[in-house]
Amino acid sequence: MKSGNKHRVPPFPALLFALTLVLLLAFPVVAAAQPGQVEEARILIGFDKAPSSQVLASLRQAVESFLDSLPEWEGPEMLLPNVARLLLPDVEDIDALKNILSTLPFASFVEEDGVVQLFQNPNDPRYADQWHLRSISAPQAWDVTTGSNQVIIAVIDTGVDYNHTDLAGKMVAGYNWVDRNSNPMDDHGHGTHVAGTAAAISNNGTGVAGVDWQARIMPLKVLDSQGYGYDSDVAAAIRYAADNGAKVINMSLGSPDYSYTLEEACNYAYNLGVTVVAASGNDGSRVGYPAACDHVIAVGALDSNDGLAYFSNRGPELDLTAPGVDILSTVRNGSYQKMTGTSMASPVVAGCASLVLSSHPGYTPSQVEGVLEYGASDLGNPGFDNNYGNGKVNAYAAVTGTGPPPDPDPDPEGPWAPPSPGGKYTWYLAEGYTGGIFQTYVLIQNPNSQAAEVRGEFVNTSGVYLEEYYTLPGQSRLSLNLNAIFPDDEVSTCISSTNDVGIVVE
Repeated sequence: MKSGNKHRVPPFPALLFALTLVLLLAFPVVAAAQPGQVEEARILIGFDKAPSSQVLASLRQAVESFLDSLPEWEGPEMLLPNVARLLLPDVEDIDALKNILSTLPFASFVEEDGVVQLFQNPNDPRYADQWHLRSISAPQAWDVTTGSNQVIIAVIDTGVDYNHTDLAGKMVAGYNWVDRNSNPMDDHGHGTHVAGTAAAISNNGTGVAGVDWQARIMPLKVLDSQGYGYDSDVAAAIRYAADNGAKVINMSLGSPDYSYTLEEACNYAYNLGVTVVAASGNDGSRVGYPAACDHVIAVGALDSNDGLAYFSNRGPELDLTAPGVDILSTVRNGSYQKMTGTSMASPVVAGCASLVLSSHPGYTPSQVEGVLEYGASDLGNPGFDNNYGNGKVNAYAAVTGTGPPPDPDPDPEGPWAPPSPGGKYTWYLAEGYTGGIFQTYVLIQNPNSQAAEVRGEFVNTSGVYLEEYYTLPGQSRLSLNLNAIFPDDEVSTCISSTNDVGIVVE
């Protein structure tokens, strides 16, 4: 539900990513490679459809024909069904390699693996109060619900100290993409603070309270001990979370640079029913990525007087604000600390989203975002504005449904009466328009008890073809937003069941 328009990037670009890192009032300069300088290349390539083994072999051949020698290299590693990562040592001219890859007939985009970092600035050690919980009416919300252990919040960050007294016992299996192992222990402290803000164990006579008392935490480490990581690892973590039962994703990290890969990953999670929340950024400029992506709730930071923090990024992509200054929460080694940043505001909203899902487990991401925005406390100019978005998140209003109901979409609130078992195997849909104010959805329903394996094929007016795959459990439905697949275009769609289980499409 972004209020601003996203830019449309041509379908076959060779993107140049500036590795500008967003810090609070600081922009470290990343030195450009000099001619003849050898460096590692981290390249992300998108395919016009899920690649076959022959396509991947052609990609390897193109890469190896470019290299003077044949060093060991990693890839192509599939991050998403239609996005792969290449890790190449000893590349003298990365731009030339990207230009070659972008001309391959199956390439839909080529971009460098952008750098992301955490959006937080540490402050003084711990204080005895958590002002932010009263500010968002959390105590009143807890009279309605304290959450549900059926809701999993994925924390994509520096990892989580899963031995912390206020977090132990809430964890589900996670992963560490920095060290490529199954131990997502936090070696920085930022991810532990984020996890505690969203869902620290509460009412236990120890430490601090989280916004959601009951939700479980999925620790996914993508940032190193200095708080830096790559778009590709973030995308892989988003897919892992969506595939492994997370209902809410929090990303208190980002970059000023757009990434096709992150957009694809966020769409992947959204289409699987995951509410994605991200920090807007800390340099007082425009909303960063992935927060500015469609299907992501972008969160800015407030101080204790409901003023927009001077560092908080703003703009038409901003959705909500939340307390983000001097937030007390858990940190490594069983400790507690106050931290400041949009990193701290984002998990406040993620915790509110999980409270909403505990009261309304059938809500779609669009509905979760709708009740959070319509229940928000208006700040700044009346209605939406670029500084405060739709206002300060209000946990009580969100869980009680105070305010107008969410906009109707293909997954309306309330019980779903599926059609009778059966359906057709293939559905052809006429062109749908995704320009201007139009939001065009395709609703896929599986009325049978057996899961349906579904292929979506999409073609725009320029003849660009995309293919995506989904699994629909029995008696379930899935909404696809065509605006996210081909923005500002007309799209023809074919939806097919590939395992002979009938489906219904509209």
